[in-house]
Amino acid sequence: MDVDLSAHAQPTLAPPHYVLQTVSPAQGSSMPPIRHHISNTPSTHVLMDAANAAAPIQELQRKVQVLNNALHQTRDCCVICWVVHRTKIPPHQNVKEFFSTCFRKGSLQDMTGWLTMKKTIRLPPPLTYCFACGIPARPYRPFHHGDLMGTDQCLFNRWTILIVWTIWLRDDIRVKARNAFADMPERQRGNEVQSRNDLQGWYSRVRGEGCFYNGLEVAIWFCEQRAGGLL
Repeated sequence: MDVDLSAHAQPTLAPPHYVLQTVSPAQGSSMPPIRHHISNTPSTHVLMDAANAAAPIQELQRKVQVLNNALHQTRDCCVICWVVHRTKIPPHQNVKEFFSTCFRKGSLQDMTGWLTMKKTIRLPPPLTYCFACGIPARPYRPFHHGDLMGTDQCLFNRWTILIVWTIWLRDDIRVKARNAFADMPERQRGNEVQSRNDLQGWYSRVRGEGCFYNGLEVAIWFCEQRAGGLL
């Protein structure tokens, strides 16, 4: 016996992500009701705007991972010797002898110029950084930095400035850095004070969205090059 299922048929549903909106004709009109399909799926423009807004944050997060790996590699070692000699030895005790010990030669300006520069650098808002090492604080603080901050507690005291100053002194690395950062000041032989002032002014600027300040960007660049076996 045939069974009529029409009485039990399911009501017709609108397609997923769409809402049926019925517009009734004017009273007395013979026109049937007009139905419009209104999508609640974001438009392509909305999706593109969201992707563009997320891209700088994702780039910062990628760089934080580079920093995290580098901090793990350089913990409890002299970061200058790591840059110059690829060695991991305990940090030197006398900061004024950092570069004479690590480079095994150098002028007084080479050894101490970074100290003068560090005292005058002011890192830009809106992000905040560990004053001692220049690494970002939350929400971009690398895991291996830890919670200890400040000159007397930070485990990576002077980390960023020492990497940048080492690159500044090493002609071979500085040339490659300036290829990556075209606006990075050149070191002027015979005019070291002006060169340092130029570097100091450039160090704390921010290039744009998805970037930390220039000094940290150079340190991240070097760490990526080192991890890739290019430096």
